[in-house]
Amino acid sequence: MNVPVIVVLLAVGARVIPESRNPVPRRWDLASVVLSVTGLAGVVYALKQIGEHAGVSPVILAMAAAGSVLCTSSSTANAASRNRSWTSPCSASAVSAPAPCA
Repeated sequence: MNVPVIVVLLAVGARVIPESRNPVPRRWDLASVVLSVTGLAGVVYALKQIGEHAGVSPVILAMAAAGSVLCTSSSTANAASRNRSWTSPCSASAVSAPAPCA
């Protein structure tokens, strides 16, 4: 039943949505890929377990939390790999008081 809708959306999207390729593509960040896939797998597994068992257990909550942490760390690793001067918001320099304006 949804197949005709998807076919129409794909046809319209191919004509309406402009191409947006990066003229200078970067290499894949393997660490971010691994963290993202592992994190999403954990979150999806937890959601499926909640649906199957119609309840939440501490193990399912731990799996969902671990998956969320892995996904967040993948975005942090990706940002760090893009910008070598990036510092963690938890670093000492980020926590210290700002210098007065001259």
